[in-house]
Amino acid sequence: MNSGSSGSSGSSGSSGSSGSSGSGGHIGAGWLLADRVDLPFISEDGLAAARLPLPDNGFPLRHWSPAWTSTLLLGAFCRAVDLDRLACDKPTAPTNGEFANLIRAAEDERADAMGEILSQSQEFITPFLALLGITASNHPATARLLYAAEMIGALAAMHFKQQYNRPRPSQYLPALLPPIPVPGHASYPSGHATQAHLMALLLGEALGGLGEGRQKAMQQALDALANRIARNREIAGLHFPSDSAGGKQLADSVFAAMQKQAEADGAFKDAFAAAKAEWATHFGSGHAAGP
Repeated sequence: MNSGSSGSSGSSGSSGSSGSSGSGGHIGAGWLLADRVDLPFISEDGLAAARLPLPDNGFPLRHWSPAWTSTLLLGAFCRAVDLDRLACDKPTAPTNGEFANLIRAAEDERADAMGEILSQSQEFITPFLALLGITASNHPATARLLYAAEMIGALAAMHFKQQYNRPRPSQYLPALLPPIPVPGHASYPSGHATQAHLMALLLGEALGGLGEGRQKAMQQALDALANRIARNREIAGLHFPSDSAGGKQLADSVFAAMQKQAEADGAFKDAFAAAKAEWATHFGSGHAAGP
């Protein structure tokens, strides 16, 4: 998971995704700014005294990165929700069918899925942004929900990983030989599945601003992406199918808790409303918001 930076997020662990603002190297998206050593720009005539009259609390709201404002939602979640009351059923012992599934996936699917496996081992906020055709810059409130899902999903998944402490598939069957390092935490529930499904659910909430018809079509694509991300971890030999199912169950429970909190807590209520407002005007004034 990641803690974020001013324009993107940085990795701080391997339990789930690490996130990205999706700047993609565009002009103005974070390149280093060169300055002269012998004559820095501040040395130009009059610039040293050209201070703007800003208030003490005048950091521009538009300069806040969604990767950082999302931590406020994490704090609100921690204050309001008892993790033990979330739904994440105790796993049973892995079945022969699950092992057979993982062996077949390694034989038949791993080579083709390798690009996605490697990419999603680092982060998978970018695919969700790409699916919606947006960036963190032009839809900051929507991006904030993605970063919140990443962190809150990680917190919830780690809570139950520690509780159930299930071994990884490759610990049972070393010959699965995952192509990337096995994360240093227990297998159930899948952190990727928890985060990805929570992202899909929160984006679906935001897309309510599009109207029912458009929202329904996009939700199908979002759910498919979440399933694909979770499945890729199985193909890599990192998770059992039941790990993915547990992650989805947990994501559903976390989302329900966030919705309930939005009825009473200003942080979640405002976050959902801001994201919906972005999508209500997404297609411009010349298009209806939905049927």
